[in-house]
Amino acid sequence: MAKYDHLPIFKKAYDLCFEIEQQINNFSRDYKYTIGTEIRQISHEIPALIMVANNHYDKKKYLEELWIKLEKLKLLIRLAFDLKCLKSLKHYELLSGILTEISRQNEGWLKSASRQN
Repeated sequence: MAKYDHLPIFKKAYDLCFEIEQQINNFSRDYKYTIGTEIRQISHEIPALIMVANNHYDKKKYLEELWIKLEKLKLLIRLAFDLKCLKSLKHYELLSGILTEISRQNEGWLKSASRQN
């Protein structure tokens, strides 16, 4: 089984999970168990997909799935911000920045995997 915890994309995905857990604790009850649960679930799937992609020969399939999860999470984070679930613009910018960085790394990995196939 290949190591994954040294990968920069995995480290960022972990940081994202950590930040999301902290932010969801501040959501109002109206949103904590609806949009908050969905955000939390997707954020937990992201590092798992990175682990799976790192261990598979055909990485492209998992990296494309990762791209979809990242885009969905971007949408939900923006919705949470617009619904005033996030405390401030600073928190939104932090989460968006981490998501953008993970997306860039995923795109590079996807291009590399596409060339190998």
